[in-house]
Amino acid sequence: MKKFIFKTLVFLAVWLVVIWGALYFLPLNYSGYTYVVSENVMSYMKSGKPAKYVTVGDSRIMAGVQPNVMKKEDFYNLSLGGATPVEGYFTVKKLIENKMQPEVLVLSYAPFHLTIHDTYPRPVGDGLLTADEISELYDVVEKNGNEVFWETDKLSVSDYSWVNRFKAYSVKFKNPMFYNAELRNSLLMRYRKNAQLQKKVKKDKGFHSYSNHKFSDQLNRETRSEHFEPKKVLVSYLRATFELARKNNLQVIYLAAPFNEASFNSVNKQYVAEYNALFERLKREYPEVVFYSDINAYPNDLFTDASHLNHDGTVRFSHKIEDLVTEYRKK
Repeated sequence: MKKFIFKTLVFLAVWLVVIWGALYFLPLNYSGYTYVVSENVMSYMKSGKPAKYVTVGDSRIMAGVQPNVMKKEDFYNLSLGGATPVEGYFTVKKLIENKMQPEVLVLSYAPFHLTIHDTYPRPVGDGLLTADEISELYDVVEKNGNEVFWETDKLSVSDYSWVNRFKAYSVKFKNPMFYNAELRNSLLMRYRKNAQLQKKVKKDKGFHSYSNHKFSDQLNRETRSEHFEPKKVLVSYLRATFELARKNNLQVIYLAAPFNEASFNSVNKQYVAEYNALFERLKREYPEVVFYSDINAYPNDLFTDASHLNHDGTVRFSHKIEDLVTEYRKK
């Protein structure tokens, strides 16, 4: 009996090592698109070829700014699906540390991405944050009263801060317990699809779209809330990004990506007022930042879903950003 138990434990240990090895060394075999986009961001950092202008933000910018349709300016899109100012801060920090600082940084987040991180700990699993950056993040969390800035169905919360920190490190270092869904859904068979996407994202300079439907009057996430209630951790990282840019003489243009008309007409007026109040404070604190933060709208026929622009919308929005940068340079 003891021999059987011993062999079983050895078998389980070997199987665990095999799974861990697959998770650690074969990310293209099981990851979703976010790993590919994150890996492209990290590759850009090491390229030694800085673009003049860089966009950093969430999926509304990742799928809304296509550098290859810009004819007048040299852009690169370093935005990530589901990103918040946490990822944005560390992205900008890495740009500066790797001597890849652009002339102008275009920064943008959906209003709700200042109120919750709806994909955490995905950026940890995708390798965007280093172990030291995870430690720094949780130091900020603790300074803000252990504020839970993420959706707890993605990562459960403990009353003990060290446990929450340990979970983040477990995701970082590929503890198989946190990758059941990825392994089950992929069966380690995603390599070809991800390798093709890898080439496309690089060719498109960081741009990645979801689909190209010709119309959407679906309502976006902002319309679900009566009040705009920003998380202290997320806003602190937005401020930290502005401070980092100020320290390094990096010009920032902050703008809001458009809502579709349906969402614009449905979002609660109190939500908008509270959102505007935050940005009025930020404008006073950071007068050197050029703000185009007002919530605005494009027609429904320029959207592929409730939040993301379709091809025609992307072309229009990309040219708008290009024109804003050109206008800024003339001043």
